[in-house]
Amino acid sequence: MKEHVASEDFKAKQGALLSIHTHGKLPHRKVALLGLGDRKTFTLRGLRAAAARAMRAAEAQRAASLALWLPLNKIGSASEAAKVVAEGATLAAYRFLAYKKDPRAQVENVAILGPSRLTEKALTLAFAIGTQLAE
Repeated sequence: MKEHVASEDFKAKQGALLSIHTHGKLPHRKVALLGLGDRKTFTLRGLRAAAARAMRAAEAQRAASLALWLPLNKIGSASEAAKVVAEGATLAAYRFLAYKKDPRAQVENVAILGPSRLTEKALTLAFAIGTQLAE
């Protein structure tokens, strides 16, 4: 995968997106890298926007699931990060479908991943709060 990223000249600039087909080497069909920009200026607001962009990209690829890695640097706690990721993903996934005859498939599952020091219980609670706030 490193070679593919290098050959595409992917830079982690804010909003940059690179989708890579795994060719069966991973349990997932595709992996996408999303640029977050400069670490020094990255905020929870930027993380929310990145989660929304990831959700839109997953829907465009007709993905059934989306897993997001929390970039924990100086943006706040893991709970805060999980909450804004849930907000961004939920808001991006919203569709008013009352008058649609054939709505397109939506992402069914969203998972938040992070360093092993994060507890599943705390992330699940924060994700649930973020989802409720966005709805």
